[in-house]
Amino acid sequence: MVVGNLQYPGLGHYLRLVSATPQEWLAGMAYFAGGRQLTLCVRPQGFNGAISWLARPGVSIGVIGTGVGTTLRGTNTADPAVIGVLTGSLSLTSANGYVEATAASGFLLPPHARVEFNGSPGLTLAVARLHGRGGASWGDEARPISQSLVAQIIGYLQRAYFFRSYHHAVAETDHLGNVLWHCLHDPRAELPVTPSVMPGFDQRVTRMIELIASSTEREFDIGRVSAMAGVSTRNLYYLMKKHTGMSPYQFFVSRRLVRVRRALLDCQCDVPTVSWHALSEGFSHLGRFSALYRNHFGEYPRQTLEWRSDAQARAAAIQPADCSATPRMLCLTTG
Repeated sequence: MVVGNLQYPGLGHYLRLVSATPQEWLAGMAYFAGGRQLTLCVRPQGFNGAISWLARPGVSIGVIGTGVGTTLRGTNTADPAVIGVLTGSLSLTSANGYVEATAASGFLLPPHARVEFNGSPGLTLAVARLHGRGGASWGDEARPISQSLVAQIIGYLQRAYFFRSYHHAVAETDHLGNVLWHCLHDPRAELPVTPSVMPGFDQRVTRMIELIASSTEREFDIGRVSAMAGVSTRNLYYLMKKHTGMSPYQFFVSRRLVRVRRALLDCQCDVPTVSWHALSEGFSHLGRFSALYRNHFGEYPRQTLEWRSDAQARAAAIQPADCSATPRMLCLTTG
């Protein structure tokens, strides 16, 4: 995903699965979809599934991706879902129609629709599930939505790279849910005046963001970063605040926290050690680290580990599916 002239992952602050096996990914998808029964058919080599999401009472926003071509079958919940394609392409088949979508396009999936998704290799989707939005006639057929509405989702995900806190993320997510609801409920409704997609950064800002994001230093040296970016310390602070809403130091801490979260979820061990991963990113005071982590993600590190443990248990319950029409493929079902 591109912000101006930079490419960023979507919703990495709320990563739930990374480098997941087909079993882990399918279990995660079923959880995100409200416990629905799902069937997955895929070639397992190079699967590398990933899921991120942030759930709110009115809307759940997720980013879902796989490294290989994927077929997924199931029935939607009682909530409508807005699906935008970020990378790759997707076709959807249901009893009432057929829809194709490529990058920057999307469609509305009505409640209770039974569908089959066929995704290309490298597919990444943004999914917005609208909860408790009664009083609308959604119909029974998936239908395309406007590119301007997809752009609202993409803009949200671009800004998500610079979430300053969980409260900031909640405010942005609730706002997006309201925008999607009003525009789908009333197609004549005007989209927000605020630009949904961040403007292109100049080379100085691009360089600063790349330097800070890729830094392996445990302490932030603003003088060193400003010198490497070719700007003064004052300009570094001003440009970062203007373009991202974050100070250079806030962005530095944010990237370190996200790396710890990813390491906890991706650790190939029975019980990841929070203290080890925190110390490896320069958080020497574990009590302060835990508070920072909760402020940023809305949960403590131990809760992230509890999710990881629960996800592994759900993956262990995944069963083989009988899909005789798809030879030489791994087919799995949630039940």
